[in-house]
Amino acid sequence: MAEEETPTSQGSTMINGLLQAIRREFPRAETDANGRHRIFFENAAGSLVLQRVAEAEAKARLDCSANVGGPSWESKKNQDVMVEGRRSVADFLNAPSEDCIVSGESATNLLFHLSYALGKEMSGDENIVTTEYEHHANVSPWLELQRRQVVKEVRFARFDPEDGLLDLSHLTRLVDEKTKIVTVAGVSNVLGSKTPLKQVLEISKKVGAYTVLDAVHTRPYSG
Repeated sequence: MAEEETPTSQGSTMINGLLQAIRREFPRAETDANGRHRIFFENAAGSLVLQRVAEAEAKARLDCSANVGGPSWESKKNQDVMVEGRRSVADFLNAPSEDCIVSGESATNLLFHLSYALGKEMSGDENIVTTEYEHHANVSPWLELQRRQVVKEVRFARFDPEDGLLDLSHLTRLVDEKTKIVTVAGVSNVLGSKTPLKQVLEISKKVGAYTVLDAVHTRPYSG
């Protein structure tokens, strides 16, 4: 005699079905391009791409293959597609408008551009504070400023090796009147540690420093 499904088992079946439906939206979640099954510990290449996103990108590349700002209809269509995409991102992040969104090749590329821009405000005597659990994308741009003597040093706040959490008291001690940038990952890509952003922002504001957030792994983590 078959067991009667309980509300709990029905709920589990529905959730499993939903998860499988979501996974099917990502062609490379199950196997890689060579058909090998995958287990994700840390996805260094960024979030997996939805099938329909890849198709939309391919369509835009084929249909709107023109530089923006030109008089042709393709150029104008290309601009419209970009603005629509930025509006969607602004809506996702609850940003005031699409004008707050800048597209880039990667987090590393964008952070290098940001570091160059902020570097113009430095005299060479300042410091930058970050953490020891950063992704390299949020380390190399600031070390480059140090190497070029745009800033005096980059300081790294420790994390507790037992639980992987940021040592907030150590970060507080590293921040002083010469600190011009405090830059942290919202979530560590390797440890999964969540940075206490509210407290970090308060520490940074006390000395008038810029706060930079590497949120690459924050949004997928927090939903």
